[in-house]
Amino acid sequence: MATLQIPAMYSPFSSALHPCSQQVQQESVTRWAHWMGFEPMDKGYQALQAGQFGLLMGRCHPTASLETLSLLTDFTTWLFLWDDLVNQVDESGMSWRPEQLQAMNDRAQRLLLGNAPQAQDGPLVRGLWHLLEGLKARMSGQWMHRFTFHLQEYFEATVWQATSLRRGAPPDVDTYTRMRRLTSGMFVMVDLIEVAGGMEVPLQARLEPLLAAMVRCTVNAVAWANDIFSLGKELLHGDRHNLVLVLQNKWGLTLEEALREAAVRHDAEVRHFIDCQHALPSFGAEVDEAVGRYVEGLRCWMRAKLDWSAMNGRYRQGTELSAQVRAVPHQPECTGSARARRAPPRAAGTSKAGVA
Repeated sequence: MATLQIPAMYSPFSSALHPCSQQVQQESVTRWAHWMGFEPMDKGYQALQAGQFGLLMGRCHPTASLETLSLLTDFTTWLFLWDDLVNQVDESGMSWRPEQLQAMNDRAQRLLLGNAPQAQDGPLVRGLWHLLEGLKARMSGQWMHRFTFHLQEYFEATVWQATSLRRGAPPDVDTYTRMRRLTSGMFVMVDLIEVAGGMEVPLQARLEPLLAAMVRCTVNAVAWANDIFSLGKELLHGDRHNLVLVLQNKWGLTLEEALREAAVRHDAEVRHFIDCQHALPSFGAEVDEAVGRYVEGLRCWMRAKLDWSAMNGRYRQGTELSAQVRAVPHQPECTGSARARRAPPRAAGTSKAGVA
């Protein structure tokens, strides 16, 4: 089949990079290689190097302290290692064995209840315990409760995906878009914005519908960008759990048309995010400062996902896709009343972007 070009995706946010990203990246690879028992010539070690998770976190959290950035990089590496274990398509993977995946998730979820790892638990379970201890030392009990809830949702969603894979029938568009928010792990990653900033968004702001919509827009935009970049990998492995392939199946599109439609959906989320940001009310000076830093973290995530994915070896397994992206460079955002601006475009057959 002919090579497909990744569509241009709308991104009016500035790129950023923590000055210590490379240092944090290498130190995290060394730690995880030790914990996992990887030697430099092992495929696992090379995958850690190619993943460049320190650079992803450096783009998402360019102003975090060095210690915090190291912790977040270690956690992100854990999440990707766990995701890879779940989604391996060979005999060692869990993606086609939901019962075994559930048992593995149960062992990890014991840690969320405060139970220490057991002797038979592997390095990923023990690593999660170590990371949770580091997060508990930085955040309140209320934040930790929210974070563990999102992590439990992620574990449960991976079992749903494994069950869906074994059934063989691709999910419908509505089911996939709802569950992809959870299998992406992005609600977990969004929670870490507060860790990076050393602050917490108060409940009064978190309950604001516009801010909640901005979180959903961010989660969706990152998930759709991930599906666009990872399409070659899914095609290679015969996995239909990808927005592009779900849209293709639903609407009878060509692969190129489905790619463009997925990009349209990504762009609609970004535009709706901007509209919501302009309409956010004030919560008072102190709360506004925390909310502003949180919103900047959401913006960094959406831009970082595009920049990191475009150069990352993790998404170069499929030869069907060009490895380049043409993200729109930084430009002034629209100004004036949110009410006066045009509504964000809708992808064919979808509800209003950013609304669950």
